[in-house]
Amino acid sequence: MDLTGSPAFPSPCAPVAWTGKAVPTGSVPFQKGDVEVEGRATATDPDYSRPVTVGETVAVRLTRG
Repeated sequence: MDLTGSPAFPSPCAPVAWTGKAVPTGSVPFQKGDVEVEGRATATDPDYSRPVTVGETVAVRLTRG
């Protein structure tokens, strides 16, 4: 299941569009319970003209709403 951010994710300089992908372990894309969400962002450093990447993994509890 592919996800797309709307509205765009706010950054210090300007809004940035984002995308995501859910990778289920079974046949149901979203199930109630604990999951891990991995995030990664890449941008070009304006001073050194090199790509910079940061990432983080957080625990999330999915509930039926």
